[in-house]
Amino acid sequence: MYDEIVDRLNRISQFAPSTGVERGRRVLRNCGNPEKDLKIIHVAGTNGKGSTCAYIAQILQSNGYKTGLFTSPHLVDIRERIKINGQMISKSDFEEAYNAVENCRTQELAYFDYMLVMAMYYFKKQNVDYVVMETGLGGRIDATNAIENPVISVITTISLEHAAILGDTVEKIAAEKAGIIKLGIPVVCSGVVKEAARVIKSRAEEMESDCCVVDENTFELVQNTYGYIDFLIHNEYYKNDCFRLATNALYQMENASIALTVCAVLKDSGVKLDDRLTKEAVSKTHWAGRMELVKDNLYVDGAHNPQGIRSFVDSVDSLYESEKLSDATLL
Repeated sequence: MYDEIVDRLNRISQFAPSTGVERGRRVLRNCGNPEKDLKIIHVAGTNGKGSTCAYIAQILQSNGYKTGLFTSPHLVDIRERIKINGQMISKSDFEEAYNAVENCRTQELAYFDYMLVMAMYYFKKQNVDYVVMETGLGGRIDATNAIENPVISVITTISLEHAAILGDTVEKIAAEKAGIIKLGIPVVCSGVVKEAARVIKSRAEEMESDCCVVDENTFELVQNTYGYIDFLIHNEYYKNDCFRLATNALYQMENASIALTVCAVLKDSGVKLDDRLTKEAVSKTHWAGRMELVKDNLYVDGAHNPQGIRSFVDSVDSLYESEKLSDATLL
C-alpha cells in the first residue's frame, strides 16, 4: 500500500487550481485544523531554508523538546520531508496520514499540499512540542501560509528565483517571502541582501512585529579547517560567542546565526534553552547535500541558483586558499 501511495503522489501535479494557501486553508479546516494545536516556526527564503530549519530543529531537540521537521524537497526517500527528532515518518504512519488527507479533501490538491497536511496531521497525533516548517515556493500564497499561528517567522537569504511566479526583482521576491509575517509575531531575517532586508523590515513594521536582522556584521569566521568551521556571532543576544559547525560551507555561518537568533528570541520569550546544549547541537547538525563531504576532497552541494553556486565556490576557495583550483575542479 505504501508504494502505491508514493506512486500516486508522484503522479500528482506540482500545481492545482487556486493558490496553495487557499487550498491549504480548506483542507486543513476539513481535517480539523491540526496545525492550531502546534507551536510552529515558519521559515521562508531563497537559499538556506533547509539548513536553517535543521539547525533550529537540532537545537530544540537537544534541549529536550520533541521536534517535528517539515522540509522539501527530499533527496532519496519521500519520508525525509516529515521527521520527528531526526527520524523519518514510518511507512505505516505515512499511509495513515495520506488516507486522512484523502478522506478530508474536497478539491484537487497539488503534491506539496498533500505533504503539508500529512505532516500537520502526523505532528499533532505524535504530540510534538515544536514544528519547524519550511515553505515550498515563495511565502504569501504558499500552502504553508495557511498556518495562521506561528510562534516566530523566519526569512533567510533572498535572491532571484522562480521569477515568472515570484517577480523579476529581489524586492518583489522579498515581498512574496515577507507574506508569511503575521500580526504581532516576531521575525528573524537575513540582512545580507540589503534590498530584500528593507522590504522585510518594512512589512514587519506594518504588521507590528519585532524584527531582528542577521547581516554580515553578525558573524565572523575564525577558521575554516578541513571538517569544521569556527565562527563568532555578535548581536543583541550574543556577544562574540564562538560556535563550531560540522561543515566547511561558509554560508552555513549565516544560516546557523539565523537559527541561533531564532532560538534566542524564543528563549527571551520564556522557552527553556540551555546554552551548552545549544552549542553542542549546532556543532553536530548535518544537512545532507550542502557542501557534503562524500570522500576525501570530494563535495556535493545542491546549489540551484547563481547565489547558491557562488556561495559554494567561495567556500571551496576559503578551504583550499593555498591551492589554485581550475574551473574543471569545481565541476
